[in-house]
Amino acid sequence: MLSGALDRPWLRIAVGVFLGIPLTAAALFGAIFGTIFFVHGLQDGEFWAIGLGLVAAFGVLGIAGAWWRLLRRHTAMSRRESIVVRVLLFSGIVSSIVLGAWAVQGEWAAAALLFGLLAIGGVALVLATPVAL
Repeated sequence: MLSGALDRPWLRIAVGVFLGIPLTAAALFGAIFGTIFFVHGLQDGEFWAIGLGLVAAFGVLGIAGAWWRLLRRHTAMSRRESIVVRVLLFSGIVSSIVLGAWAVQGEWAAAALLFGLLAIGGVALVLATPVAL
């Protein structure tokens, strides 16, 4: 049902414009900081900074999977392509959960809520991407 709904062109355009573009911009902005944390962690031996940089990279992979799913109908996807999209989306879900847990630990409620909503959106996209038989 969800996969059929996301195959409608007007819904894919609306999701891409109203959700995809702002979230992609935010993810790329966050990836810049993730890269800075990663380089800092490598230079100073800070493992938390290295981990945060890697989590930001997984978030960018998740955004790539979300765009791939929005740009293709699930009926036009091959089995291999569907599996790749699902793996990319799962990496984004894991990234959102880790960043949300980090935000809760730092007492940033708004950021934790945002990452929670991103994880829920990623799960919805995974459910909308069936694996072809």
